[in-house]
Amino acid sequence: MNTENFKKSVDGFEAPDLRVKFFFKTASSIGFDLAMERFHGTILGGMQVHHPCEGHIKARLYIQLPKKFRDHNLLDQLRIRTFNALRIPLDETYELEFRGAEDGLIIGQPVDRNGITDRV
Repeated sequence: MNTENFKKSVDGFEAPDLRVKFFFKTASSIGFDLAMERFHGTILGGMQVHHPCEGHIKARLYIQLPKKFRDHNLLDQLRIRTFNALRIPLDETYELEFRGAEDGLIIGQPVDRNGITDRV
């Protein structure tokens, strides 16, 4: 997986009905916000891509979007464009897990041990 093109929140690519925008990355994973450009970039959900993974399945995608996006063709197009953007071979073994965003919850601690936060 090549994540060199993803460094800032404006870095991303287009997918059917969505704008995929860089959010975070680690040595073997990358996270994206999934937004709708026609609604001024409103973030609808997120996607994580992990590659390479140990075991037979080498790529794992976790997608959270409103349930109306639960469409095989749309999700497969999102996977293909993601694999292309990250230079993951299209014939790589993968699993894609979809969850409805309506049931989402985020819990976090944005203030570090020194009292510094990345939030406004």
